[in-house]
Amino acid sequence: QSADFSPDGEVLITSGLDQTIKFWQVTSGQLLRVIELPNGAAFSIRFSPDGRHFATGHGDHSVCLWETATGTCLRQLRGHHQRVWSVRFSPDGEILASACANGTVMLWHWATGQLLKTLYGHTSWVWSVAFSPDGRQLVSGSNDHCLKLWDVQSGQTLKTWQGYSNWVMSVRFSRDATQLISASSDYTLRLWDRASGKLLKTWGDHTN
Repeated sequence: QSADFSPDGEVLITSGLDQTIKFWQVTSGQLLRVIELPNGAAFSIRFSPDGRHFATGHGDHSVCLWETATGTCLRQLRGHHQRVWSVRFSPDGEILASACANGTVMLWHWATGQLLKTLYGHTSWVWSVAFSPDGRQLVSGSNDHCLKLWDVQSGQTLKTWQGYSNWVMSVRFSRDATQLISASSDYTLRLWDRASGKLLKTWGDHTN
C-alpha cells in the first residue's frame, strides 16, 4: 500500500494489505521487524523528519503515531469519518497532515494530539497531500479531478487547479517550491507554476 525511506536512507518501511508494517535494511534487503496492525491495513505510512517517529493512516478512520525505535503506538488521532488515504509531516516535524475519503484534510499537532485545522474544499476523496519545503503551504490531490494549494496557518485555499479528466492521485512540490507536479489516473503527469498557476508541461505516456 505505501512505503517510505528513513531520513538517513538506511531503512525502508512498508505497509500492506496483510495488515502489517515491515522494516527493511536497504543495503542488504534484510527484514528487520514486523508489526501486526490490530486496526486494519495502513493505506499511508511516513517517517517524521528526524526519523524518531512515523505515522500511518487507516481504514478505520484513524491516524496512528508510532515510536520508531520500539514500534510502539504512542497515540491514535480520531476525527476523520472515512478512510485516511495520506499522511505527511511538515518539514519541521511539528504538524501532521492527514487526508480523508470524505474530501477533508486535517492538520494536527501530533505530539499533543490537538486538531489544529480542518481544510474543506474538495468534494471527493483526497488521495495525496504534501507540504512545501518551508511548511507554510500544503498541496492536495483529489478524486474531484483537481488539486488545491492551501495556506497552512489560515487554512484558506490559495489556488485550485482543474483540467484533469480523472483522479489526482499524487502531488509534490519541487525542492525550491516554485513548481508542483501532479499525477492522475488519466495517465498524465502535469507540471505547474506555483505562483501563477500556469500549466508548464504535460507528460502523457503512462498508459497503465
